[in-house]
Amino acid sequence: MHQLNFATYIPQIFWFLVSFGAFYSFVSVYFVPKINEIIDIKAKKIADDAEKANNILLEIQKIDTEIQRKLKYMHEIILQMKKDANKEVEIFQSEMDAKSVLEAKEIVSNAKIEIEQEVKLLYAETEEVSNAIAKKISDKIGFKIPIIENNSLN
Repeated sequence: MHQLNFATYIPQIFWFLVSFGAFYSFVSVYFVPKINEIIDIKAKKIADDAEKANNILLEIQKIDTEIQRKLKYMHEIILQMKKDANKEVEIFQSEMDAKSVLEAKEIVSNAKIEIEQEVKLLYAETEEVSNAIAKKISDKIGFKIPIIENNSLN
């Protein structure tokens, strides 16, 4: 049996080492550099995307802060308008007789309607500013952000 003949082991080992060395050299020269290049490109892309995500997060935080500031301002305006309307009602009620109370109630009703209209306008203005800022950021980063329209006040 030639499989058990030790004289054939040395040529088999030699040709195995030559074949393996040639294959290893071929793979390390042609394939490994291309694979490393692809890995480097993907790592750079991931790092760039992470940086863009952080920048977007900072922009969103700035927008959120601005929106909160405007909402607080709108709330203060609304409270002041309510106080002014209540003062006017008190003045009208103290100065008028029973017949004039009905007219005062109508004035109060009209004032409430005006306040609601002002609130809607302020919300619409804030929504427009928010959408404009979102669009500006969207255009800046090249990412399409869907604009959400809030019609809950209508």
